[in-house]
Amino acid sequence: MQGLHMVTDFALRLPFGLFDDTVEDFAQQFLTVQNQTEVIKHILLRQDSTKPSCARPLSA
Repeated sequence: MQGLHMVTDFALRLPFGLFDDTVEDFAQQFLTVQNQTEVIKHILLRQDSTKPSCARPLSA
């Protein structure tokens, strides 16, 4: 994660603006997806903890 910030900061300091908006947009999208992934993991872990661990299928 820190590497992405270093690349973004370096690219934004380039005098000719080679990747100016593109790198910033990518960094923002990356952080957004990372945050969404953490939320989804949290929700899935919470759902798994509410299921009984000794559940067995019903016999027909």
